[in-house]
Amino acid sequence: MLTSNARLASNARLAALFLPLLAAACAAPAPTPVAQQAAPSAASWQFAETPERCTLRAGFPEDEDNPTTLTLAAERGGGMSFVFSNTDHPLAPRPPGIAAALHFIGNGHDGWTIPAAIEAPRVVNTELPLNETTLAEARALFGGGTLIATGSARTLPPLSLRPAESEGAAFLACAERLAKF
Repeated sequence: MLTSNARLASNARLAALFLPLLAAACAAPAPTPVAQQAAPSAASWQFAETPERCTLRAGFPEDEDNPTTLTLAAERGGGMSFVFSNTDHPLAPRPPGIAAALHFIGNGHDGWTIPAAIEAPRVVNTELPLNETTLAEARALFGGGTLIATGSARTLPPLSLRPAESEGAAFLACAERLAKF
């Protein structure tokens, strides 16, 4: 048990150690707020149609520094493909066929996950039947939200999608004509 003199001496030693640190911390300027990062811009949509194929591409044509894209393609007598890529991302090259998935989180809380595979380095692809289920997944995309690659392609940056509006409606009408429901 320490005497009161020993406790005072011990407290004085502690104070001698911590007072300079406390004084330095109080004298240091307050940290400046970190500039908030700008919200990622949302990809815009571009629709194209031929008699045999409908294509809808989401990307950043005005931003050469952002090569992230999503391309949906519906073909007569075929299926509908979803191709998600970022050709500049430093993802380690992987051979084709490795499992991945595309996960969509919609602005209206609609969402889905579909199985996919790595088609080429930094490219994730899936082909689904051209049917009502697949078109419902496309409709959810067209409401806007975020597309994320998961599984072996999880390090690809997410893609923020703005609502597709008229381009999405044109794609759905074209895809329904090709599917001949």
